[in-house]
Amino acid sequence: NARHLNGLFGGFLLLAITVTVPVASYAAIRISIASVDTLGVIALDIFLVYSCLALKDMVRHASPISDALTANDLPKARELVQRIVGRDAAQLDSPQIARATVESIGESFVDGFLAPVFWAAAFGLIGLYIGYPLPFAVAGALIYRCVNTLDSMVGYHNEQYERFGTFSAKADDLLNFIPARLSLLLFVPTAALNGFGARDGWRIALRDRLKHASPNSAHAESFMAGALGLRLGGPTTYPHGTVAKPWIGDGTDQADGKHIAQACKMVMSAGSLLILTLLIAGYFS
Repeated sequence: NARHLNGLFGGFLLLAITVTVPVASYAAIRISIASVDTLGVIALDIFLVYSCLALKDMVRHASPISDALTANDLPKARELVQRIVGRDAAQLDSPQIARATVESIGESFVDGFLAPVFWAAAFGLIGLYIGYPLPFAVAGALIYRCVNTLDSMVGYHNEQYERFGTFSAKADDLLNFIPARLSLLLFVPTAALNGFGARDGWRIALRDRLKHASPNSAHAESFMAGALGLRLGGPTTYPHGTVAKPWIGDGTDQADGKHIAQACKMVMSAGSLLILTLLIAGYFS
């Protein structure tokens, strides 16, 4: 970008290099370790896949926001929510902070956990048939994490990144397409088990999951809105101005710390269900 390769070709190079270098480096390190230490290879694989996941990380960020709102400490809640959202936290009231946090939890469940697990499993399944499931699984997780991070860095509709970030944004849309929809299947049983509105979550998701400009980002968010009885989205204030996003859900817009805690509980339950399912499938395969 600094060398004026800020069009589609430069954006393609950015994507290709950013994905290739980590995967190639991993392959080289793995081959060098494999010749001397089998346990070291397994430790490397586990460490890299684990490093690509961020389920509890979002919960660790969200729970203190819930606590601050419950204690009516608005300045603290604004300070904490600014760490996880791009909107102007100084302009947010308590319900807006809670809604922003719940939205981030839903989106992070797909981006930070479900999608990298899905692509690790998908690549691992391919590797299983040629005798190398673990390295393929790591490669799948690394590729997704690189693409998703690039989308966060350059996937914006503005003058600087409109063309430069096109390939990164489209690749992220492609890799999140299936995981975003799988999130609904995971949320149905976990919402029901936790006493939330699973039926309403499914109904709202079917109705509102495509309301965002992104083809994927509203899926988990819309289910949470229905299951928790919330209305999410709406006009959103960023440092550059207010964006008139559509409302998602038909519940209350007066979210609070309780709703954040419920959202955290739902994603942790869904994450646990996914891991349990994969372990059982792996055992019987």
